[in-house]
Amino acid sequence: MNDLIYNIIIIVLVIVLFLAYILIAYFYSSYSNYKEDVDDNFEKTKNYINSSITKLNNNIHSSINENNTKINNTSNYINDINSRVNRVDLKSKDYYDEVKSSINTTNTNLNNFNSRLTSNDINLDKFDTNLKQFFQYKANGTTINDAIYNYKFGVSPNLSLDLLRNVNAISGMTIETDNTANSFRLCDKSTNKNCMDMNINNKGLNIFPTPSGTNVNTTNNIYIYDKTKTNIIAKFDLENKGIYLGGDGENAGMFIKDSDVFVKKINLLNGDYASVKAIYDKSKKGQIQSFNTYPVGLDDINNQTLITGIYVIHRGSETPPINKIIINFKSSNDIPAGTSITFNIPELSNTTNEPIPSPETSPASILSSVSLNTDNIKITTTSLIQKDINIRIKLASPLFTIDSDKDETTITNIINHRL
Repeated sequence: MNDLIYNIIIIVLVIVLFLAYILIAYFYSSYSNYKEDVDDNFEKTKNYINSSITKLNNNIHSSINENNTKINNTSNYINDINSRVNRVDLKSKDYYDEVKSSINTTNTNLNNFNSRLTSNDINLDKFDTNLKQFFQYKANGTTINDAIYNYKFGVSPNLSLDLLRNVNAISGMTIETDNTANSFRLCDKSTNKNCMDMNINNKGLNIFPTPSGTNVNTTNNIYIYDKTKTNIIAKFDLENKGIYLGGDGENAGMFIKDSDVFVKKINLLNGDYASVKAIYDKSKKGQIQSFNTYPVGLDDINNQTLITGIYVIHRGSETPPINKIIINFKSSNDIPAGTSITFNIPELSNTTNEPIPSPETSPASILSSVSLNTDNIKITTTSLIQKDINIRIKLASPLFTIDSDKDETTITNIINHRL
């Protein structure tokens, strides 16, 4: 038993020793291989280090040389900068002096500018004051009292301008108008502001009184005067729609009312208007006259009116006798009121002029007067006698004296003459 154990121990020891030998041999072999590798690596490292040191030395020397060059260049640059700095210092002083002078000049200019601003403010105030001597500005009908350059206008201001002084348009004046509120307006200085408007519309010049608002426009006439401004040569009656030419009212040569034209006297001229006018004298009818103008009046028109009829004389039986004359006639034209008609009664032998009272007429009230003028009976109409209407006039008076060679109780004769 013990031998077995001993043998086993011997075997184990042998095995252990063998294994130890193998292990030591392995380590020795590994060491040898490693030492060779280390030596080789060390040699390579040494060679690398030596090579690297050589390159490094070369690089350092190159760098040092380069740096020395740069240092030298830097020194030169610094010297150049110093030189420039010195020059800049000199220029800076010059610039400083120049800037200082410029600042002084600017201060002087600012003082002058402030003085001018103050002067301009004063001048603007004077200018605004002077403008308001000639113009009055209004916004929405209210006078602008503020300085016009300080006034703030609204978004849509209703502006107007009043001229306060006489205006002389040396180069002419053009006023553009239309048929709205843009008219040329002339007004008096009254509170009601009576005005006349003028505008050009529809290719015509329109003149009319300004349409009145709350106040009544009393501008009723347009007058045109002569050169002396003493005589009216034309009047336009706007209220009554009448036009007077040649005067104002009854002294006018022509009057137009609506579509009717009235003329008191017409002179027919054979020649031009500037020629000397020799007027025909109607009282010298039948005599030789030299004339170029013939005055035409109602008498001339009446002379073209034919009056025809009969008259009857009744001898009175009274003592003294009251003789009667009955006149029946008609006219070819209307006989205006105020016309005088003379009937010649050759059977009468009167030598005086006497009025005949109380005539009887049909139609009634057509005569204003009847008179006896020797052998003529003159009547004056008080109303219009229409043409082709039979007129009867009965006169009775002891003033009628019948010619002594006429012994008939009733005498009849015809009427046939012109006015």
